[in-house]
Amino acid sequence: MAEAALVALMGSRIVELNPDFWPAMWEFARLAPRLMWGLPRWMSPKPWKIRSEFHAMCRRYLDAGDREFDWDGPDVDAEWEPLYGSRMARELISWSKKNLSPETTAGMVATFVFGTNANLVPMSLWAMMELIADPELYRAVREECLAASSVDLVTGERTFDPQSLLAKPLLQSVYIETLRLHISINVTREVTQAIKLDGHLLIPGSLIQAPSQIG
Repeated sequence: MAEAALVALMGSRIVELNPDFWPAMWEFARLAPRLMWGLPRWMSPKPWKIRSEFHAMCRRYLDAGDREFDWDGPDVDAEWEPLYGSRMARELISWSKKNLSPETTAGMVATFVFGTNANLVPMSLWAMMELIADPELYRAVREECLAASSVDLVTGERTFDPQSLLAKPLLQSVYIETLRLHISINVTREVTQAIKLDGHLLIPGSLIQAPSQIG
């Protein structure tokens, strides 16, 4: 599931260039929260090390794009191509190259890949488990999905209309409830005025984070 999501969004080239991509990505996903603690490298070296390795993989991917992609060719407007994948990723990277340093762009790609897989895959599994646990809901969602599909009379192959799927109210409800119950994020806010929280004084300018998942 993770590979299908990555290839759809970012293309297949990023994995081809980095044979150890998946172990590095999942290790980065596991250790990334420690980087938010603000500890120096000498106190917590492992998260810094895996971050550097994962960023280097993303930088290698971007450097390959500089060499291989023709920004004046037909693929610049393609819905998908193997190097940058989706049009969204391609346009985001194009903007970043014009406005950000190569190191920052690599970090942005790393965050994008991490955020997609660290949440998308578990959320998809949670949604499937919730549907399986409720047969009535499962049947209703299945009917909605089938209504957004068509079958080729010659090949018998079934295809789905993405825009029609996105407009299905029950499927949207499942998506929103999965976000509400099962997403793993750190909600981050900046303190604008002094406030006491559980005996601790938070001063203006401080950043506070509330993780939606503990453990």
